[in-house]
Amino acid sequence: MQALISANIDALEQLLALIEIAPDKWYKNVPEGMTSAVGRHVRHVLDHYTALQSGMADGEIDYDQRNRDSVIEADPVLALEQIKGLIAWLRISIRLDAPIKMKTEISMSCQESRIVDSTLQRELIYLLNHTVHHVAYITLVLRTLGINIASYIGVAPATQSYLRSSAG
Repeated sequence: MQALISANIDALEQLLALIEIAPDKWYKNVPEGMTSAVGRHVRHVLDHYTALQSGMADGEIDYDQRNRDSVIEADPVLALEQIKGLIAWLRISIRLDAPIKMKTEISMSCQESRIVDSTLQRELIYLLNHTVHHVAYITLVLRTLGINIASYIGVAPATQSYLRSSAG
């Protein structure tokens, strides 16, 4: 299996692990001092992978078309099922150099989009970094609530390489 696909699977498996240990209350509800519940971050990550999956079929990824406020935000069991489905999908032989278009909004002040050429490899790199970022935030939320999380969860690949090189 290609390293990039494996890395995305690893990131999704970290998300799985966090969902499994997150108390139901904090999966659905925003803890004091935080801006989002765990479930909202999970849904956001899954929306991006689903956009890639749909985009591969359509020839154009649109990360702005998301299922905000979907049932995934309140149902950790459904989220676990969707993650397992995405992992299975990633394990299918995927041509990483496949060209694809990516559409996204670019303005903070008005609705303005751009469509750019990309590849599946580039988009999986983006999704990996995006997922690690949200896993790190979820880890912060859960640690703030007193939940013990393994130290490697939510740590970016480059940071992990740095930590390995400086350990000796």
